[in-house]
Amino acid sequence: MAMQHTRPGRVFTLRFIPPAQQTLLDSPEEHILKAVAPGRRANRYGREWIVGQTVLEVDGSSAPRVLTGRIGFQGESGTAEIWDDELQDFVPTAIPSGLTAPFAIDLVTLSAAMQPRGSVIKINSLIGAFEALLNADGERWRLEGLKRPMSLAEWKETVSKVVSVKFTIREPNPHYHGARDLEEIMNDFESEVIQLEARNEKKGINTQADFLLETEAHIGRGYGEGEYHGVRGEGSDAHETVYSTRVGAEEESEEVPVDPDTGEVPSDELRGVLAKAQLGENNDTHGQRVERPETDRPISR
Repeated sequence: MAMQHTRPGRVFTLRFIPPAQQTLLDSPEEHILKAVAPGRRANRYGREWIVGQTVLEVDGSSAPRVLTGRIGFQGESGTAEIWDDELQDFVPTAIPSGLTAPFAIDLVTLSAAMQPRGSVIKINSLIGAFEALLNADGERWRLEGLKRPMSLAEWKETVSKVVSVKFTIREPNPHYHGARDLEEIMNDFESEVIQLEARNEKKGINTQADFLLETEAHIGRGYGEGEYHGVRGEGSDAHETVYSTRVGAEEESEEVPVDPDTGEVPSDELRGVLAKAQLGENNDTHGQRVERPETDRPISR
């Protein structure tokens, strides 16, 4: 019997930011439709991300509006020892590795709703995969949180303590700008990418530590990303908040019911989250008011 998924899924809302210098031959909508098409692939950190089948909703004038679908990865296959009744023995069997995450993209406002999948597909991984697809031809698209961007320094001012931080750090080009401790660690490991994590649930970590500040400056120059977990409020009012340097804002998610068979948030629920997040923000990327059609009809791509 297949496992039933009962826990709700977390859905994040994001915004697609086109290049500052508009060098695209296509409009932003056309570029997204080409980049996020079924079968398109992008490689990041040993994972091959692939776009699955998509559905394009159009408004009454046949103009594209919302693109829904799934993106997933294929990893290296593992091996499991599976019992064989005929041989009466355990047999090594290749087990494929992979998982998918659903998404919905509003092509009018260039905003999106996405569902990470537990610890396997995190929101930072999804952002990186979509940026790789969009920038395959050397463009400079990026994704950020739909809510007002917030600097790391601003976020730190809102929390009573930072209980953990996880860094993904990349080798710079051409140098470390004085981050000697970080440079020494990278050189000792002879690594292009390393991941570091610091945690202190009780007291919180020292956010003024020299190494942490060096690493934050290195990431600020574009050579990695960080995920911070902090506590806001005191006593019974205390709650956790998460800041992502990749999103450039406090991570904000909504819990949404999932399909019990797949664990994925259905596309209509994603569209609902997106519409809810955009209430009062119905502007396009140039700040112009967008009249939203009342009815849509889906078209499979």
